[in-house]
Amino acid sequence: MKKILLIATGGTIACREKGRGLEPDLTPEQMLKAAKIDSGSYGISCVSLFNEDSSDIDAGHWLKLEECIEKNYDSFDGFVITHGTDTLAYTAAALSYLVKDSEKTIAITGSQRPFSAENSDAPANLRDAVETAACGIGSVNVVFGGRVISGARAKKLSTKSLTAFESVNFPLAAEFSGGKLKTVCPPPKKGKTKFCRSLNTKVIAVTLTPSMPEKALAAALENCDGAVIESYGCGSIPRKYIETVKAAVKSGKAVALATQCVFGGTDLDLYRAGRSSKEETGVVQTGEMTLEHAVVKLMYSLEKGKNAREALKIFKTE
Repeated sequence: MKKILLIATGGTIACREKGRGLEPDLTPEQMLKAAKIDSGSYGISCVSLFNEDSSDIDAGHWLKLEECIEKNYDSFDGFVITHGTDTLAYTAAALSYLVKDSEKTIAITGSQRPFSAENSDAPANLRDAVETAACGIGSVNVVFGGRVISGARAKKLSTKSLTAFESVNFPLAAEFSGGKLKTVCPPPKKGKTKFCRSLNTKVIAVTLTPSMPEKALAAALENCDGAVIESYGCGSIPRKYIETVKAAVKSGKAVALATQCVFGGTDLDLYRAGRSSKEETGVVQTGEMTLEHAVVKLMYSLEKGKNAREALKIFKTE
């Protein structure tokens, strides 16, 4: 029998009405009961790590999750994390670096509707997450709406749909069909599991918009160690911002260039403007990463590197 640790963090899946709107309140034991999961048959133990609306979850919470997983890693065969959907993709991407190359499955799930709601997706998502954690595919995965998505590739695209999360620019890891888990993409080759216990959180994301004042971008870049700039299309930096970005990089900021398009990724070699952006400023491109992935990876890279140059090298290679 596989031993699973269920780590509860709050979110819609743990919510019930308490007079002023939905609030996270259910214990993990209550969630298991509501989902009709026999904790004994799976060897499930429970931990209530915190109980937050996911809009309040940040890097401090990610590090608490890492600490909990590392502390219990040798005692369990898999892990399930229940989490609010709003920042779930950030947490999944973060844990992909904080528990890097995990040999054991870490399944993160949540729901669009609480257990008490009609046609709630909470019971099925929790059952699927437990099954995924027990299957041994390894790595960090988002389990939602019958799909298993590699943690760093997940993105929430809908506030209403019960299949709110998509796997961006990458195939599904697995999916459920007729209640059975079917592997779609072969699990990646993994080395020994490595734990990371800190991140540089002085990272921002800036979305460019037409006619954004140069001073506004300069001010944003001044108050960080690293930035992910979401530009247009394949990722070119508009000419009016070249000097601003160039100055930020020269001053020691690590800057990665992303696209506002969800699918397809960046390609700074396609257009002359893109090549100029890369050559004149010294930015790196995020390629097919989601914004969530890029932000977290830059936090990780800045923490590991001694300076911005080293951080960007790590960002490109790890």
